[in-house]
Amino acid sequence: MASISTSSPPHVLIFPFMAQGHTLPLLDLSRALASRGTRVTIITTPANAPFILSKSSTHTAISLSIIPFPKVEELPEGCENVNHLPSPDLFVPFINAAKQLKQPFEDVLKELCDSDSTTPICVISDMFLPWTVDSCCLFDIPRIVFSGMGVLPSVLDRIVSLHVPCISSLLHSEPIYLPSVPFPLNKTDFPDFVWRGDDKHPILPIVSEIGQAEHNSWGYVVNSFEELEGDHVAAFENQKGTKAWLVGPLLLHDQSEKDSMNPGSKNVDQKQFSPCIKWLDQKMEGAGPGTVIYVAFGSQSYMTDSQMEEIALGLEMAGQPFIWVVRSRTWVPPVGWEDRIKGRGLAIRDWVDQRGILEARTPGNWWVSDSLWMEFSAGGLVNGRATIGLAYGSRARIER
Repeated sequence: MASISTSSPPHVLIFPFMAQGHTLPLLDLSRALASRGTRVTIITTPANAPFILSKSSTHTAISLSIIPFPKVEELPEGCENVNHLPSPDLFVPFINAAKQLKQPFEDVLKELCDSDSTTPICVISDMFLPWTVDSCCLFDIPRIVFSGMGVLPSVLDRIVSLHVPCISSLLHSEPIYLPSVPFPLNKTDFPDFVWRGDDKHPILPIVSEIGQAEHNSWGYVVNSFEELEGDHVAAFENQKGTKAWLVGPLLLHDQSEKDSMNPGSKNVDQKQFSPCIKWLDQKMEGAGPGTVIYVAFGSQSYMTDSQMEEIALGLEMAGQPFIWVVRSRTWVPPVGWEDRIKGRGLAIRDWVDQRGILEARTPGNWWVSDSLWMEFSAGGLVNGRATIGLAYGSRARIER
């Protein structure tokens, strides 16, 4: 390993994948490390830098290293984040475009290693950046994989891949019992390409690259915690072939930091300036506890207009107050729907402070999202909120 000055604080490089749900927990980890005396450099691209700066600028120990995102024909001009993809069909091209960050990333590593006082002790990079392990090996720097997904979902992914023939032979209604999985599943819990045994699906080569890189990495950090998933860590480590550390829920560090800076004023600014939080407060005062449904799907989940209509009608029929974050730019509500839900439902076509909603003072609310990965499952558990998950994309539905 490159020589490291003992007189300087430890230096860690963090490389998030360019998607909000992957970036936010790594920003929490960056702040947690910085608050403990570690110097942190975050690798990002020009279009993602302003957001990261807005979340880290108060920490003098955190700096950014900005590398250019490649221009590729398949992606729209200036598209440097999964959130900005106009179609789910562009996710794989985006992943492949990110591979072209390899040389600029290695240039950063070389510059840092040429200066003994700034040589990083490790690189923590997102699981969707598997090629970083080869770059780290060039400079004898340990690469640690970061996953915002929980331990059990990761274990489940591997187990399912070993039992595809069995799963494919079952009816949709039949329960599926898999080793190390503490509950039954069925076909509808998995994407079609899994149980159909579609070995030509474009995501599969990427999954293979991720798996190979995991085995060649020094370790794994997961945004989960022992009390929730400790029983599954051994199986996880056996599958990944490396040591794993559960370091979450990382969002709690961010909140505890805010509380220590402003004791007695938790969420004051948030409630003062967020119309959504104000609406929620008013609704809870009038309707009583445990009555608001919050519906939000991640940046890698794309709903068709027909799916959106079903969700809209379902929320209307439920008869409960709700907040629905609508990301679609093409969907038009059914005729008369907005009038029928007026005063009871809030459909928002803008950014929403999900943490603020989860931290609303009334217990018993419901959160419907696309996957129980730790960015929100920890929030739901710690803040006393129930969560319902819908299987979408490559994620299995394990929210039980």
